[in-house]
Amino acid sequence: MSDLRSRLIRLAAAKPELRADLLPLLKDDADPASVDQNRPESYYGLPPRGVQAARRREDPNRVVLMVTTDRQVRASMADGSVESFLLVLSGLLTQQDKRESDREAKRPGGRVNIYRLGHYMRVLGEVRDAMKGRESSSDPADLEALKAAVVGAFTPGFAPVSALVKAVDRFLATGAAPAYPTMARRA
Repeated sequence: MSDLRSRLIRLAAAKPELRADLLPLLKDDADPASVDQNRPESYYGLPPRGVQAARRREDPNRVVLMVTTDRQVRASMADGSVESFLLVLSGLLTQQDKRESDREAKRPGGRVNIYRLGHYMRVLGEVRDAMKGRESSSDPADLEALKAAVVGAFTPGFAPVSALVKAVDRFLATGAAPAYPTMARRA
């Protein structure tokens, strides 16, 4: 029973003159077809799991995450396009956040900045917007524009930016496709 419902019942019991106004509210809320009265309708603003799943199936515009293998990622990055370098930058930013979080967790107090990765991804989104329409291009002019956009968006000397600039320069000099960054797994 919700807290509001129980308060309304107590108020109706304490003030009989308000019962005529309060009982219709309680009867509307007690409709068994609306929700189960023994459980809250939502937790943290989310409907119960069954309702969530039903809504996901009904929504034609839902986003489905695709799971890819390392082989698929390597094949998509072989062309050296702007999009492949943005994918590399995304991985570099994620790794940077992980390294910084691990370092912060070791400090006394162990407080980790949980918002940092969100800020990194927001700036990456700004770079993506700046490169809109050139994602599939591997033209040297577009790759130089990507470097300029990334260097201008992040603070100077930021390790992921330096790594991306080196990868773009290596591709322009030798034609070596960018490699998605991976971290060594710790047991």
